[in-house]
Amino acid sequence: MIVAHLARQFAADVAFVGLQGEALAHSEAVKGHIAVVRDGFQRIHLEPGEAQELSFTIDRKHLELLDTDMKWVVEPGDFVLMAGASSEDIRLNGTLTVEDYQTRAKAIEAQKPAKRVSASTNPEDAENVLDEKINTAWQGNKGDYITFALKNGAKVDKVAIAFTRDNNLPATFEIQLSGGGGQFLTVYSGTVSEYGKLISYPFKGTTASDLRIVLNDDRVSIAEVKF
Repeated sequence: MIVAHLARQFAADVAFVGLQGEALAHSEAVKGHIAVVRDGFQRIHLEPGEAQELSFTIDRKHLELLDTDMKWVVEPGDFVLMAGASSEDIRLNGTLTVEDYQTRAKAIEAQKPAKRVSASTNPEDAENVLDEKINTAWQGNKGDYITFALKNGAKVDKVAIAFTRDNNLPATFEIQLSGGGGQFLTVYSGTVSEYGKLISYPFKGTTASDLRIVLNDDRVSIAEVKF
């Protein structure tokens, strides 16, 4: 807040900051009341033509009120910030919005881009299967899986997978699809016969939201996946 003195004589004045919120209006006892911010007064001295910038700190305690359980809480809503010479002489005002933490957290989470791929183990390596590099991979053991989010309404009838395994022994796996709700159905069961190259595995096509590859053996890696 900037306070300026435009008269020709030296002046002393008091700057005031207060709060009035919708949350306060819930209680008839404090309805319409202006809450004075702690340390919300500053006396200043200005020469003619001089201006000073003042700052006031507003923290949680300034927004609290007693609920029906006699606990101090901060309720979501809009608070009007007022500044002036006194509560009877308001010259500036603005709005401070307090949002519910859980609602805000959900909104932020919803704005995050959905992960293209996730894994039941070693999730930090899951993106390796989409980097088009055969020398990077995600590895899992029996029962582990890697899941891909498909485009809305996608119809998939095959997937190309490049498996790798240090001992080159045959390994079995399953391809599962989900239409949503976390339920997956197996659409393909097979054995890896060749490692280190993309091999296409066809199955009966259907619309799905997620595709999952489940490993049935230990120490099996997936280097690349293409739809």
